[in-house]
Amino acid sequence: GFELVVMDHPQSDVADQALHMIGQIYSLYFDQYDRALSAYQRLVQGYPRSPYAPSAQLARAEIYHYKYEDYAHALIEYHRLLSLFPDFPQPDRIHYRMARCFLELRSFTQYRAELQAILDQYPDSTWTDDAALSLAESYYLEGQTEMALTQYQEFLRDYPQSPLGIQARFGVAKSLEESLRLEEAIQAYKELLKDYPNKSLIQDRLAAVEKRFQERNR
Repeated sequence: GFELVVMDHPQSDVADQALHMIGQIYSLYFDQYDRALSAYQRLVQGYPRSPYAPSAQLARAEIYHYKYEDYAHALIEYHRLLSLFPDFPQPDRIHYRMARCFLELRSFTQYRAELQAILDQYPDSTWTDDAALSLAESYYLEGQTEMALTQYQEFLRDYPQSPLGIQARFGVAKSLEESLRLEEAIQAYKELLKDYPNKSLIQDRLAAVEKRFQERNR
């Protein structure tokens, strides 16, 4: 089959396509990801000018990212994709995936750097509002609630029409609560209660903050 084409006729016009098919078959139909990685690597190294090479390199990154959950190795492969194929379409999407890998590794500084790269280099990207919100979330996750609050508020100012606005408003309320600005948090949760889809979640948060506020002011 395809292996014979590559073994017996490596200079054939279809050898690169054969390697691409081998990688897809091993990955999609047999879950033999090591063999798929090997086929894709042979394609990228042996036929770097092939039209199949960029997608083969992307496939390598995706296997490490989504199948092996080896985020450090996935980052190497994504970086190699952007380095070897600078004209690869939707580089903003690759930067976003790299950001998610850094998040999984709890590398918040690098995570924010990738998100900022999307905002700075691809201002028209469909990922910008997601990146901006994720930037705020990263500070909240790290316990930097004042910085998170600032970022959430900037998001609401910069992306007033974003469907992610409701999540940013929740972030504002959470950050106010964690910063012990309880009266402001209560007001934020009350306003959020009108629009947030999971009303029971907001009601529980509101009740807890109101209890803390009453205890503090006894």
